[in-house]
Amino acid sequence: MAASPPTTAQNTRMIGRFELRQMLGRSHASSAWLAFDPRAQQEMLLCVPRALPSTNAERDAWTQDVLSATRLKHPRLAEVAEIGVHEGWPFVACARQGVTLAERVSSGTPLTPMEVAALVVDVLEGLAYAHDAGVAHRDIGLHTVVVDQAGHAQVAAFGVGLEQLAPNQVSRPARNRQEAREAAERDVLTVGLLMYRLLANHPALDEADFGRAARRVGPEIVRLPWTTPHPVPDTLRAIVNRATDRQHRQRYLNARTLLSALQGWIKTNSQEAGGPLLLLLDR
Repeated sequence: MAASPPTTAQNTRMIGRFELRQMLGRSHASSAWLAFDPRAQQEMLLCVPRALPSTNAERDAWTQDVLSATRLKHPRLAEVAEIGVHEGWPFVACARQGVTLAERVSSGTPLTPMEVAALVVDVLEGLAYAHDAGVAHRDIGLHTVVVDQAGHAQVAAFGVGLEQLAPNQVSRPARNRQEAREAAERDVLTVGLLMYRLLANHPALDEADFGRAARRVGPEIVRLPWTTPHPVPDTLRAIVNRATDRQHRQRYLNARTLLSALQGWIKTNSQEAGGPLLLLLDR
């Protein structure tokens, strides 16, 4: 069972100077909190691993993963304001530039297929840039995607989920190309599950944790249901089903191929429908 962040004597949850005001979402690997920074007098998005590092080596490996991601600069990647450790708990703080997808979904109004496609294009643009640099996210979820007031999405919390070291392992060896490719492919599969969640308005395999659901894809079949809040066009349905296909070789195996498919679908539908849909294409 995962540990809980430290509390003060007044029972206010704190991470360093940050006051944890509300959990915004979580997975098996990480959680995202609405936090308040008294120094800057502003709200922050604070991301922490669900498990407490058991050794200094694990904490150092975690820091190494997160630092690799913070060196990446892209409009679709949330910028990290601070990395720290408080009472053994590592954390990542980002300026709160919008709401998490978890908050957006909880509003009760399902996204339209075009809105889903546009948001996922933003996510994939950020992931493709990160994957090109050899950095995978490893914990895509409703709590790690942020949507700003203009409707653009950013990916947050790269590497925040704690990967525990093997027994007697004092450091994590440099990841080779195969490991990086497999992690990137898992990110893309998780994005497919994200699309399923947004279009169907419920999670695939009734598993809210995308990471756990991804491990079940293959032994179990994931197909977008025909009953959805908004009708899903056949071409978009085919894209989502291919992204979550049970056979590995049939899926989109990198972020750019899935990105290209969605951009093509948006372009085609915008040209056919005209009007407001062209504004999404202009993004």
